[in-house]
Order: sequence, then structure tokens, then C-alpha cells
Amino acid sequence: MKGRSVGLLGVLAKGYDQHGKRFYLIADPTGAIMLDRLPKLYPKGTILQIKGTVSQDENGMPILTNVEIVSAKP
Repeated sequence: MKGRSVGLLGVLAKGYDQHGKRFYLIADPTGAIMLDRLPKLYPKGTILQIKGTVSQDENGMPILTNVEIVSAKP
């Protein structure tokens, strides 16, 4: 999937990793994927429809980069 452009609809979740760095997840019925950074801040629990490119983080886990917000519902 690396390098593919995808669209997702899910709920925004926020958390902190073991180093205290904030991360964002988009959770949908098929699972959750980490987001690189959002173009705008949204509260936890916001339903987002997004587009982005699948990449890998430093640990080899999938991460969505170049995130574009298509729609948002609080």
C-alpha cells in the first residue's frame, strides 16, 4: 500500500507515544491508521473524511501523510 492515495472515513483519536510525542489516529470499522499531521486542529471524537498518501514511519508502521480534510462533523 505504500505510496497509494487513499480516502478514509472514521473517528479522530489522539494519544501520546512512549516519548511523550502527540499522535493522531483515524479509527474506522476496519482498524486504525496513524496520521502524520493535520492541516487544522479538531477535537477528539470528530468524524473525519480524509484523503492522504500511505507511507511508513520510522518503525515501519503505516502512516497517512499529505492529509487533506474532505469533511468534518463534531
